[in-house]
Amino acid sequence: MHVIVPVKSFAHAKSRLSTVLDGALRRRLARAMARSVLVELAQVRAPGRILVVTSEPEMVEIAQSLGIESLRDGGVGGLNGALAEAEGWLGPADDGIAVVCADLPFFRAAEFERMRAAHAALGPTGVTIASDHAGAGTNVRMVTGAGRFPYLYGARSARAHTLAARKAGAPHQLFASETFALDLDTPADVARVFQTAAGQAGQAQAVRTILSSRPGAPPEISSHGKA
Repeated sequence: MHVIVPVKSFAHAKSRLSTVLDGALRRRLARAMARSVLVELAQVRAPGRILVVTSEPEMVEIAQSLGIESLRDGGVGGLNGALAEAEGWLGPADDGIAVVCADLPFFRAAEFERMRAAHAALGPTGVTIASDHAGAGTNVRMVTGAGRFPYLYGARSARAHTLAARKAGAPHQLFASETFALDLDTPADVARVFQTAAGQAGQAQAVRTILSSRPGAPPEISSHGKA
């Protein structure tokens, strides 16, 4: 299974967190999460090719340091256009193509493999979606044998991808995952990082440390960050 990881420019990432994190911390956060996702993907058993699509030069360097390919996002067609270009660049994969968002602080290789096994159970054609905690966004998507299945990222993309699978007559399912459901987009998501047990270990500690270092962080967040 090939994997595409789209990564925004760090300077423009996480703008919805501007009320709680300054620009420097948002850049550090975006970098830490993206690197964490790539580190975990590099541990996946037989992942096929991993491709980062990005306009961020530093992200290209990070990918190269991990032995991961990258493709420059030319900014034409938005996220969906960039993903379609990346898929065309990679070419077909017998067991499908996955898209993994780069802002998942608790992303784990083992959970990706669990999702891949559930996806394989659909057969030679299928669509599997791991949504965000609200059931609106698509945080991880796997597609096999559905031709040029459309990229429909944007508002309520989980529903849009599900409807597209139905229209195509492709078997489809939602994959329930606490760790994949938590992306980091809003101030409310910051609190969830410290409420989720998965945040106690692994790469997520770097994210917790960054969030805890912001000026005015509540005492309970600061203390968790030092645990």
